[in-house]
Amino acid sequence: HRVDRRQRQMCIRDRTYIASDELTLGLTLEHTDQKVDAFTGELLAEQGDEMFVISPSFLAPYISQNEIDIVIADEASKLYESTVNTPGYTQVESLAGSFKAEWVGDDISMESVFGYRDEDVEELTDNDKTLFDIIQQPTMQTSETYSEEFKISSEPGGAYTFDDTFDWLVGVFLYNDKATRLDTVSLGADSSAFGFIDYTGYTGFGAEPWPDPDSWVFNPFPPPYPLDFLVDLETRSWAVFTQSTYYLNDEWSLTAGVRYSKDTKEFTYSESTPGIESVSYTHLTLPTIYSV
Repeated sequence: HRVDRRQRQMCIRDRTYIASDELTLGLTLEHTDQKVDAFTGELLAEQGDEMFVISPSFLAPYISQNEIDIVIADEASKLYESTVNTPGYTQVESLAGSFKAEWVGDDISMESVFGYRDEDVEELTDNDKTLFDIIQQPTMQTSETYSEEFKISSEPGGAYTFDDTFDWLVGVFLYNDKATRLDTVSLGADSSAFGFIDYTGYTGFGAEPWPDPDSWVFNPFPPPYPLDFLVDLETRSWAVFTQSTYYLNDEWSLTAGVRYSKDTKEFTYSESTPGIESVSYTHLTLPTIYSV
Protein backbone atom coordinates (compact mmCIF):
# COMPACT_ATOMS: atom_id res chain seq x y z
CA HIS A 1 0.00 0.00 0.00
CA ARG A 2 2.01 2.93 -1.27
CA VAL A 3 0.55 6.35 -0.58
CA ASP A 4 2.23 9.64 -1.32
CA ARG A 5 -0.40 12.38 -1.61
CA ARG A 6 0.07 15.92 -0.38
CA GLN A 7 -2.42 18.67 0.35
CA ARG A 8 -0.79 22.00 1.10
CA GLN A 9 -2.07 25.52 1.59
CA MET A 10 0.29 28.42 2.24
CA CYS A 11 -0.37 32.12 2.59
CA ILE A 12 2.44 34.70 2.90
CA ARG A 13 2.01 38.44 3.40
CA ASP A 14 4.96 40.82 3.32
CA ARG A 15 4.63 44.55 3.88
CA THR A 16 7.24 47.33 4.12
CA TYR A 17 6.54 50.83 5.39
CA ILE A 18 9.06 53.64 4.91
CA ALA A 19 8.26 55.99 7.77
CA SER A 20 11.05 58.46 7.00
CA ASP A 21 14.49 58.70 5.41
CA GLU A 22 15.92 57.11 8.54
CA LEU A 23 13.22 54.62 9.64
CA THR A 24 11.91 51.55 7.77
CA LEU A 25 9.39 49.05 9.16
CA GLY A 26 8.68 45.59 7.80
CA LEU A 27 6.09 42.91 8.65
CA THR A 28 5.90 39.34 7.35
CA LEU A 29 3.14 36.82 8.14
CA GLU A 30 2.96 33.20 7.02
CA HIS A 31 0.28 30.55 7.50
CA THR A 32 0.79 26.94 6.39
CA ASP A 33 -1.65 24.02 6.49
CA GLN A 34 -0.20 20.80 5.08
CA LYS A 35 -1.44 17.23 5.17
CA VAL A 36 0.56 14.30 3.82
CA ASP A 37 -0.68 10.74 3.61
CA ALA A 38 1.89 8.43 5.15
CA PHE A 39 4.48 7.07 2.74
CA THR A 40 5.16 3.58 4.05
CA GLY A 41 7.52 2.24 1.41
CA GLU A 42 10.80 1.09 2.96
CA LEU A 43 13.17 -1.85 3.04
CA LEU A 44 11.57 -4.34 5.45
CA ALA A 45 13.29 -7.67 4.84
CA GLU A 46 15.54 -9.47 2.41
CA GLN A 47 14.08 -12.35 0.44
CA GLY A 48 13.50 -15.27 2.79
CA ASP A 49 14.27 -13.36 5.99
CA GLU A 50 11.63 -13.34 8.72
CA MET A 51 10.47 -9.96 9.95
CA PHE A 52 10.94 -9.65 13.68
CA VAL A 53 7.94 -7.36 14.08
CA ILE A 54 5.49 -10.11 13.09
CA SER A 55 7.10 -13.01 14.91
CA PRO A 56 4.56 -15.12 16.85
CA SER A 57 5.57 -13.44 20.13
CA PHE A 58 4.01 -10.21 18.90
CA LEU A 59 0.69 -11.73 17.79
CA ALA A 60 -2.42 -12.95 19.50
CA PRO A 61 -2.63 -16.76 19.92
CA TYR A 62 -5.53 -17.15 17.49
CA ILE A 63 -3.41 -16.07 14.48
CA SER A 64 -2.07 -19.14 12.74
CA GLN A 65 1.49 -19.67 11.58
CA ASN A 66 0.16 -20.02 8.04
CA GLU A 67 -1.24 -16.47 8.17
CA ILE A 68 2.10 -15.20 9.44
CA ASP A 69 3.99 -17.02 6.66
CA ILE A 70 1.73 -15.48 3.99
CA VAL A 71 2.38 -11.94 5.23
CA ILE A 72 6.14 -12.53 5.54
CA ALA A 73 6.31 -13.87 1.99
CA ASP A 74 4.29 -10.94 0.66
CA GLU A 75 6.50 -8.36 2.40
CA ALA A 76 9.73 -10.08 1.37
CA SER A 77 8.66 -10.01 -2.29
CA LYS A 78 8.21 -6.21 -2.22
CA LEU A 79 11.45 -4.88 -0.78
CA TYR A 80 10.54 -1.20 -0.92
CA GLU A 81 6.81 -1.30 -0.19
CA SER A 82 4.69 -2.41 2.73
CA THR A 83 1.04 -3.32 3.12
CA VAL A 84 -0.57 -1.75 6.17
CA ASN A 85 -3.98 -1.88 7.78
CA THR A 86 -3.78 1.84 8.64
CA PRO A 87 -2.25 4.21 6.04
CA GLY A 88 -1.70 6.99 8.57
CA TYR A 89 -1.03 10.66 7.92
CA THR A 90 0.97 13.72 8.95
CA GLN A 91 -0.69 17.13 9.32
CA VAL A 92 1.21 20.33 10.08
CA GLU A 93 -0.39 23.73 10.70
CA SER A 94 1.78 26.72 11.52
CA LEU A 95 1.51 30.46 11.94
CA ALA A 96 4.70 32.51 11.78
CA GLY A 97 5.52 36.18 11.70
CA SER A 98 8.35 38.66 11.98
CA PHE A 99 8.57 42.38 12.58
CA LYS A 100 11.64 44.36 11.56
CA ALA A 101 12.50 47.96 12.42
CA GLU A 102 15.61 49.61 10.97
CA TRP A 103 16.89 53.09 11.74
CA VAL A 104 19.85 54.52 9.81
CA GLY A 105 21.59 57.65 11.06
CA ASP A 106 24.66 59.53 9.97
CA ASP A 107 26.99 57.77 12.39
CA ILE A 108 25.26 54.55 13.46
CA SER A 109 22.37 52.30 12.48
CA MET A 110 20.07 50.19 14.68
CA GLU A 111 18.06 47.13 13.73
CA SER A 112 15.49 45.09 15.67
CA VAL A 113 13.97 41.82 14.44
CA PHE A 114 11.21 40.07 16.40
CA GLY A 115 10.08 36.59 15.38
CA TYR A 116 7.17 34.36 16.38
CA ARG A 117 6.11 30.85 15.35
CA ASP A 118 3.28 28.60 16.51
CA GLU A 119 3.12 25.05 15.13
CA ASP A 120 0.77 22.08 15.61
CA VAL A 121 1.61 18.62 14.29
CA GLU A 122 -0.60 15.52 14.20
CA GLU A 123 0.58 12.12 13.03
CA LEU A 124 -0.79 8.59 12.84
CA THR A 125 1.63 5.73 12.24
CA ASP A 126 1.10 2.01 11.73
CA ASN A 127 4.26 0.95 13.54
CA ASP A 128 4.18 -2.73 12.63
CA LYS A 129 3.71 -1.89 8.90
CA THR A 130 1.76 -5.07 8.16
CA LEU A 131 -1.84 -6.07 7.47
CA PHE A 132 -2.05 -7.28 11.06
CA ASP A 133 -3.63 -4.90 13.55
CA ILE A 134 -0.74 -4.96 16.04
CA ILE A 135 0.33 -1.48 17.09
CA GLN A 136 -0.51 2.09 16.12
CA GLN A 137 0.92 5.36 17.39
CA PRO A 138 -0.96 8.65 17.09
CA THR A 139 1.17 11.69 17.91
CA MET A 140 0.32 15.29 18.79
CA GLN A 141 3.01 17.96 19.02
CA THR A 142 2.80 21.70 19.66
CA SER A 143 5.48 24.37 19.88
CA GLU A 144 5.55 28.12 20.40
CA THR A 145 8.69 30.15 19.71
CA TYR A 146 9.70 33.77 20.31
CA SER A 147 12.95 35.44 19.32
CA GLU A 148 14.39 38.96 19.37
CA GLU A 149 17.62 40.30 17.93
CA PHE A 150 18.83 43.85 18.37
CA LYS A 151 22.07 45.25 16.99
CA ILE A 152 23.89 48.55 16.54
CA SER A 153 26.48 49.08 13.84
CA SER A 154 28.66 51.85 12.49
CA GLU A 155 27.79 53.67 9.26
CA PRO A 156 30.32 54.33 6.44
CA GLY A 157 31.67 57.85 6.74
CA GLY A 158 30.37 58.20 10.30
CA ALA A 159 32.15 59.62 13.29
CA TYR A 160 32.92 56.17 14.72
CA THR A 161 34.74 54.67 11.72
CA PHE A 162 37.96 56.66 12.09
CA ASP A 163 37.95 57.93 8.51
CA ASP A 164 36.48 54.65 7.21
CA THR A 165 39.39 52.56 8.43
CA PHE A 166 37.25 50.70 10.94
CA ASP A 167 33.65 49.39 11.16
CA TRP A 168 31.90 47.45 13.91
CA LEU A 169 28.64 46.05 15.24
CA VAL A 170 27.34 44.87 18.62
CA GLY A 171 24.14 43.01 19.36
CA VAL A 172 22.03 40.88 21.67
CA PHE A 173 19.80 37.87 20.93
CA LEU A 174 16.92 36.41 23.01
CA TYR A 175 15.10 33.13 22.35
CA ASN A 176 12.34 31.13 24.04
CA ASP A 177 10.66 27.93 22.84
CA LYS A 178 8.04 25.76 24.56
CA ALA A 179 7.24 22.39 22.99
CA THR A 180 4.97 19.51 24.00
CA ARG A 181 4.75 16.08 22.39
CA LEU A 182 2.25 13.34 23.22
CA ASP A 183 2.68 9.84 21.78
CA THR A 184 0.00 7.24 22.44
CA VAL A 185 0.84 3.57 21.91
CA SER A 186 -2.36 1.72 21.06
CA LEU A 187 -2.47 -2.04 20.52
CA GLY A 188 -4.91 -3.70 18.14
CA ALA A 189 -6.85 -6.95 18.16
CA ASP A 190 -3.96 -8.89 16.60
CA SER A 191 -1.44 -7.96 19.28
CA SER A 192 -0.23 -10.44 21.87
CA ALA A 193 -0.96 -7.91 24.64
CA PHE A 194 -4.47 -7.03 23.50
CA GLY A 195 -6.95 -7.73 26.31
CA PHE A 196 -4.82 -6.65 29.25
CA ILE A 197 -6.84 -4.32 31.44
CA ASP A 198 -4.56 -3.51 34.37
CA TYR A 199 -1.34 -4.52 36.07
CA THR A 200 -2.86 -7.43 37.99
CA GLY A 201 -4.76 -9.45 35.43
CA TYR A 202 -5.98 -9.88 31.89
CA THR A 203 -9.29 -10.39 30.14
CA GLY A 204 -9.96 -12.84 27.34
CA PHE A 205 -12.02 -11.80 24.34
CA GLY A 206 -14.42 -14.21 22.66
CA ALA A 207 -15.79 -17.50 23.90
CA GLU A 208 -12.47 -18.81 25.23
CA PRO A 209 -10.02 -16.95 27.49
CA TRP A 210 -6.46 -16.54 26.34
CA PRO A 211 -3.70 -18.84 27.60
CA ASP A 212 -1.87 -17.84 30.75
CA PRO A 213 0.64 -15.06 29.74
CA ASP A 214 3.31 -16.76 31.86
CA SER A 215 3.31 -19.62 29.35
CA TRP A 216 4.27 -17.32 26.49
CA VAL A 217 7.93 -17.31 25.50
CA PHE A 218 8.14 -13.53 25.08
CA ASN A 219 5.67 -10.70 25.56
CA PRO A 220 7.16 -7.51 24.06
CA PHE A 221 4.26 -5.30 25.09
CA PRO A 222 3.69 -5.35 28.88
CA PRO A 223 0.32 -3.93 30.04
CA PRO A 224 -1.50 -1.61 30.47
CA TYR A 225 -2.59 -0.01 27.18
CA PRO A 226 -3.09 2.49 25.69
CA LEU A 227 0.06 4.09 27.04
CA ASP A 228 0.76 7.83 26.77
CA PHE A 229 4.28 9.26 26.56
CA LEU A 230 4.34 12.99 27.30
CA VAL A 231 7.38 15.21 26.78
CA ASP A 232 7.57 18.89 27.74
CA LEU A 233 10.65 20.83 26.64
CA GLU A 234 11.36 24.50 27.23
CA THR A 235 14.44 26.17 25.78
CA ARG A 236 15.62 29.60 26.87
CA SER A 237 18.63 31.28 25.30
CA TRP A 238 20.38 34.62 25.27
CA ALA A 239 23.51 35.83 23.55
CA VAL A 240 25.69 38.89 23.03
CA PHE A 241 27.97 39.33 20.05
CA THR A 242 30.27 41.79 18.35
CA GLN A 243 32.30 42.00 15.15
CA SER A 244 34.87 44.50 13.86
CA THR A 245 36.78 44.99 10.61
CA TYR A 246 39.98 47.00 10.27
CA TYR A 247 40.95 48.07 6.72
CA LEU A 248 44.71 47.95 6.27
CA ASN A 249 44.52 49.28 2.71
CA ASP A 250 42.33 48.97 -0.37
CA GLU A 251 43.24 45.30 -0.79
CA TRP A 252 43.59 43.97 2.76
CA SER A 253 41.43 43.97 5.89
CA LEU A 254 41.23 42.11 9.18
CA THR A 255 37.92 40.92 10.67
CA ALA A 256 37.37 39.50 14.16
CA GLY A 257 34.23 38.59 16.04
CA VAL A 258 33.11 36.97 19.28
CA ARG A 259 29.80 35.61 20.55
CA TYR A 260 28.78 34.45 24.01
CA SER A 261 25.56 32.52 24.50
CA LYS A 262 23.85 30.61 27.27
CA ASP A 263 21.15 28.00 26.68
CA THR A 264 18.94 26.45 29.35
CA LYS A 265 16.77 23.44 28.57
CA GLU A 266 14.13 22.10 30.96
CA PHE A 267 12.89 18.63 30.08
CA THR A 268 10.06 16.62 31.65
CA TYR A 269 9.10 13.10 30.58
CA SER A 270 6.14 11.15 31.92
CA GLU A 271 4.17 8.00 31.16
CA SER A 272 0.52 7.47 31.96
CA THR A 273 -2.49 5.32 31.14
CA PRO A 274 -6.08 6.61 31.15
CA GLY A 275 -7.54 5.93 34.56
CA ILE A 276 -4.12 5.52 36.20
CA GLU A 277 -2.17 8.33 37.86
CA SER A 278 0.59 9.79 35.72
CA VAL A 279 4.16 9.00 36.74
CA SER A 280 7.03 11.37 35.95
CA TYR A 281 10.20 9.41 35.16
CA THR A 282 12.61 12.18 34.33
CA HIS A 283 12.91 15.86 35.11
CA LEU A 284 16.11 17.47 33.93
CA THR A 285 17.44 20.99 33.69
CA LEU A 286 20.36 21.14 31.29
CA PRO A 287 22.26 24.43 31.12
CA THR A 288 24.92 24.81 28.44
CA ILE A 289 27.29 27.67 27.76
CA TYR A 290 29.02 28.31 24.46
CA SER A 291 31.60 30.90 23.54
CA VAL A 292 33.05 31.39 20.06
